[in-house]
Amino acid sequence: MLVNEISTIGDALCVLFGLTGRTWSGSEFAKEVLRLRLPVYARAPIGASIVSRTRVDGRLVETPEPDLPANLVTLLQYEIEELVFSPGPEIITTRPAWVYGDEPYEPWAKIKAFRAANHRVLAHWEVECGEWMGESDRYFFARPVQVTNHSTLVVPRFVIAEIVEAYRSRSTDAVAVSAEPEVSHPVPTATKDPAVESEVVVQGAMGAPKPAKGRTWDTHALRRLYEESRLSGATHLRLAEEYGVSRQFIAKQIHKAKDQFELRKADPFSALHSSVRKK
Repeated sequence: MLVNEISTIGDALCVLFGLTGRTWSGSEFAKEVLRLRLPVYARAPIGASIVSRTRVDGRLVETPEPDLPANLVTLLQYEIEELVFSPGPEIITTRPAWVYGDEPYEPWAKIKAFRAANHRVLAHWEVECGEWMGESDRYFFARPVQVTNHSTLVVPRFVIAEIVEAYRSRSTDAVAVSAEPEVSHPVPTATKDPAVESEVVVQGAMGAPKPAKGRTWDTHALRRLYEESRLSGATHLRLAEEYGVSRQFIAKQIHKAKDQFELRKADPFSALHSSVRKK
């Protein structure tokens, strides 16, 4: 089956149906993109242009790059989560994206290799160099661009290939498990130690995936998150696992919740603010 270099979300779902033989919903697609940490790009606005930024003698020098295409926008993982789960988000970024055949395109194999070599964990916060989406550290949009839920999102061809490979791998594992012969085990007659049995049950409950909640992130959901973040022992890691999102995303939502609900000390200079006027 011929797959275009990039597809809209709707076209990608049709391609996935052709390659896997099953219907994919938009939410299933988003879940796989986030689980596998795959890139999804947005269409850049018409008239966007690229500049290069380099340091010369300690000064940052910006040079227009009119020959570089400026058609796509790179979205980081937490930004993709924002677009999927939050009502009316607005992403402001200067990161362009490119596809195969355009320079400075980064192959998917190189992105995966970089992630594997630069992934590390620091305390309760994951330093996600492993989140790298192939964005350049030299080329940027000349002006920040805006991405919202109404923007056109596009899917690189290698993303479809990764989702199909993961789906087939799960299907193969499921067939292998179902094909294993059933083995009967004798039931022990001795009674279990109640303490041991309780420990096994608790461990099983902790290992089970927790249901995602608060997907709309409305005022009530943010209020609940704010209250939960104030509980003893609450960490970004624990809350992210509970809500089924990344730590970066939950941290951003907690920050929003604090801005909205946390009481602030009076600003000694607040009386002066009202007297400030535009010149």
